[in-house]
Amino acid sequence: MICELLLVFSLSCENLQEQFDMIKLDHFKTYIIEKPLKDFNDVRPGAYSEDAVELLIGTAAIESNMGFYLKQVGGGPACGVFQVEPATAIDNFIHYLRYQDDQAEFVRSYMSERLVSQVFDGDKVRIDIQDTPELREELTTNLIFGMFMARIKYLRAPEPLPSRHNYLAMGDYWEINYQGDPSRTIGETAAEFAAAYEDKGL
Repeated sequence: MICELLLVFSLSCENLQEQFDMIKLDHFKTYIIEKPLKDFNDVRPGAYSEDAVELLIGTAAIESNMGFYLKQVGGGPACGVFQVEPATAIDNFIHYLRYQDDQAEFVRSYMSERLVSQVFDGDKVRIDIQDTPELREELTTNLIFGMFMARIKYLRAPEPLPSRHNYLAMGDYWEINYQGDPSRTIGETAAEFAAAYEDKGL
């Protein structure tokens, strides 16, 4: 009997990856992106839109297979569902949020106290933020914080958001403003983005 149970358990474990290779999409969309982003829109008008939501979903799909990977494959620095690098988060704080007090305070409300003490000096964003284990842990485990870092990176892009109905345009936008790998062509990565987006049934 014990052997039979162990066999069932073993077979179940082998199937876990296939069965649970992504976060449930409607939960992810509602609770990790839409609700927090709608609140953020009160302090940063334009932060929320249906196009922004779909771009972020597509970003999560191609960057981490919708949360299957929480650390960059191959040992790189990117963390979390949106594969945000610590350097990107630091740049968002020092060169953007440091000059946007209301937005900085809003993002702060979603951060752990350990990280707040490293990023803020009183009410102001520090200018000497470091890449620390606490920052990497926050990017890895705090999905909403990671979402804000990804959205702010897109907010800082000069071009307007593409239509959510044009997957290839979203792929171009992701490659130019988020991924930025100079070794790859825009058309190639746009096609990969569209494929990842469609693969999740989006």
